[in-house]
Amino acid sequence: MTERKRITEIVTLSDLEGQPLFEMALEQKEVREEIVGLRRPINLHLVKLLAADMPSTTRNHWKVEVAEWLAQIGVLRLKPTTRPGKVEFYFNLLYEFAYGDLRTNAIVADLQRVSKVYSLKRTMRVDAISERLRAFHEGFAKLCAAGYDDEKDAVRLRELLDTLD
Repeated sequence: MTERKRITEIVTLSDLEGQPLFEMALEQKEVREEIVGLRRPINLHLVKLLAADMPSTTRNHWKVEVAEWLAQIGVLRLKPTTRPGKVEFYFNLLYEFAYGDLRTNAIVADLQRVSKVYSLKRTMRVDAISERLRAFHEGFAKLCAAGYDDEKDAVRLRELLDTLD
């Protein structure tokens, strides 16, 4: 039995009819702040995964970091219902508000930052990076809105990150 599963079995409330407690149930404003606080490092790492040439050990390290940050977002629930937000809630906070109408300029700025440390793949165009980021965030937003669960969805999250290879 995994440690996480054991903790979930221990931490339940009878008035929730055996349902495990969610890690965080916060006001929408607080959830928004948590997501916005993680948005920049997540998106910069995603751009690195899409556009930078690096050893597989470095790539795997970034994937682990991003997976942890995304899992932190995924387990957040909104008060008073302890339900996740809608797809648009996550998508807008992670992608649309970060890149929006100026996505080309924002992605170019990210690429310039990444290129100071890593060489860039010559075959990646800005519009292709933008589309792949959009697709990634749409997939993650759907995972969150469906009620992300660390145990059940960790593999799906990893598969989503693998689409960036």
